[in-house]
Amino acid sequence: MPNPGVSSLLLIRTAAKQRADLVASQFVTDPEWNSNINASLQELFDMLVQKFGNDYYVALDTTKKP
Repeated sequence: MPNPGVSSLLLIRTAAKQRADLVASQFVTDPEWNSNINASLQELFDMLVQKFGNDYYVALDTTKKP
């Protein structure tokens, strides 16, 4: 799977289907895949915030040039 930081929902869904060997199956519909992926993303976000608290939110200084 490509870099998760730049992956689309389509790429994540396709990779999940491949890993589950369900690419050609309609056992789980695309809207169900999307719902499960989004729910998992929310769980991950909650875990990161719980673990790192305010340190998880870092404001980037966009006024500085590289």
